[in-house]
Amino acid sequence: MTLLTTLARWFLPSPPPAPEVEAGLARICELVDPALKGLPDLERRLAEPVAQALSYCERMIATMPGALPVDRTAFAADPLVHALFATADDITQLLGSSQTVRDYLSEPGGSASDEIHAMLAARRFVKKTLGVAMEGEVLQNDVPIQYLYFSDHLIAIPAPDPAAHHVLLRQRAFDSLLKSFHAHLRRLREERQSLRDERAVESDQVSLLRALAQETELEAHTRRLDDLDQRLRASADALRPEHIASALAAFLSAPESALRLEPLCITVDRAGVISDQCPIDRPGIDSINFQQIVARDRRRYIVRCVKFNRADALAAVEAVKEVQSRYLII
Repeated sequence: MTLLTTLARWFLPSPPPAPEVEAGLARICELVDPALKGLPDLERRLAEPVAQALSYCERMIATMPGALPVDRTAFAADPLVHALFATADDITQLLGSSQTVRDYLSEPGGSASDEIHAMLAARRFVKKTLGVAMEGEVLQNDVPIQYLYFSDHLIAIPAPDPAAHHVLLRQRAFDSLLKSFHAHLRRLREERQSLRDERAVESDQVSLLRALAQETELEAHTRRLDDLDQRLRASADALRPEHIASALAAFLSAPESALRLEPLCITVDRAGVISDQCPIDRPGIDSINFQQIVARDRRRYIVRCVKFNRADALAAVEAVKEVQSRYLII
């Protein structure tokens, strides 16, 4: 009976993948290459790698701290918020000028909650200069100091509550992986086109040399043409749907190479001066912790889950509109 059961299992159809894996496979055909829809064994090839990548995205998002309140009160009380923004007015300016916030507030779901949960991203910079600093017990002038500041702030992925935001973050992380692989395919196609262009030029050169009976030069150009033909065949082979699927399976099985969060800790005082002292050694010095996202964008952004008051966001949008209309009138 055991043998019969085992044999029967071999011929039974495989159970369908989980709904989130099915959605991931559909997303692959949408973002990576529509030609993959034609592969009859796409599910067999990619179901497990997709499940691994989704699990990785879930674990990565789970490492992010809870939402950080961002408002004028937090700017005065929280060292992290104080480090992220130069002034409290910058928070209002960011909210009011963000097209993401404006679009979210205009949507029906934008009024579902009194809070807006979102991802805040900003680029970290260090400015080196000379200033005043304590060296031991003595106040010294013209001491090399470093100022920490942030610029290029962005608000992304708004949601009404933490649970909905977590789901959106996981989806966006998976999409980021697929877009990274799509960028890899785009480079391969660009290289193939470049090879085609080179081959066309080389083929014309060979035809000309044959017409002129330039046997000495013809041999070198013929070898070059054969090499280009070989590279073109390899390029075309790599871009066949079944080979794309195999490469994508390997890529999704090791997602950390394309998307990860790296912890970052910096000790600064309230003026933004980077310190090598521990917070317990001097009052007014805090260690602030960030996460830096490493993805296809070579620019490095620190990211943080934040939450804003919806009323503050509405007021900020109106304030920015008023300033813009004032400039238009002038």
